[in-house]
Amino acid sequence: MTTVHRVLCGIVLASVALAASVVPVRAQESFFARLSPQNTEAEARSVFEFLQRRFPSVLGGYQPLIQPVNLGSGILYFIGVGPFDRIEQARLAFLSGLCPDLSVIDDDDNYYHAVSISKVYDADKVKKLVEKLVAVVQKLGEPKPIEDVTKAAGMTDVKQAAALASVSKQLATLNGRWGLVKWPMVNPKNIRDKIYVILKENGKHMHFNQIAAAIKDSDFKRKDVTTQAIHNELIKDKRFVLIGRGIYALKEFTVEKKPKGWFYRPTYGTDDEWKGPYTSMASVTLMIARRLRKEIAKRDEVHQLTE
Repeated sequence: MTTVHRVLCGIVLASVALAASVVPVRAQESFFARLSPQNTEAEARSVFEFLQRRFPSVLGGYQPLIQPVNLGSGILYFIGVGPFDRIEQARLAFLSGLCPDLSVIDDDDNYYHAVSISKVYDADKVKKLVEKLVAVVQKLGEPKPIEDVTKAAGMTDVKQAAALASVSKQLATLNGRWGLVKWPMVNPKNIRDKIYVILKENGKHMHFNQIAAAIKDSDFKRKDVTTQAIHNELIKDKRFVLIGRGIYALKEFTVEKKPKGWFYRPTYGTDDEWKGPYTSMASVTLMIARRLRKEIAKRDEVHQLTE
């Protein structure tokens, strides 16, 4: 039995033993077979040690990679086995198609390669459930914890929902929330998007040095950015506003419903800047639109030609 075949059997056996019905396998330069999540790191290690003793010919030569994943209300610990290169991944994809106990979801524009227990989820059912999760996230309109996505989709198993969501190339997760891959809050693609995420998560203004430090401490895939680059992007992007020496905030508005009615103020503002009360959310939206129109007209006034 080859190394890849042993890994394949390990995924099947471990998945059945741990009741993991869907196992996503991401296409990367190297990859780990990711098994069922546990509630604590100690439980994850204990489960892997049990499986190693139970299936020594399958898992005996590997050390586990315990990966914490923030799902919003708490952290789950996934058990990884590997790493293996992309050649072995291709072999795994081929061999998994020969295993009668597995259904295979092929890697394409919409799905990452994944395997599932056929008796629980066949490939068509996996795809339908993944498509349902994508539709639910799109309808929610903003990143949400996996618990909220699970409930909105009419599902009950949060772990299964997270596994299914991770099969989709249309979804991404960051800081415990899931959203569409095109949303910067879960999939920031450039420095500007990363700055936006940091300011949004922080909920208040920050100095550009603080923003640089926060990016380096974040879960972003690429964090090798300079302070000067961050400062330059803060100056150029209209989503950010300078409110002090080197201090920036999001150019957004905060809306709250209070006992007397609806109020709004700039997100970077102070408590004495609340405007209101207004009778409805529609009224607040209209007032914000009027304010923005005035600000835009004032900003562009210097560029207008006189008759």
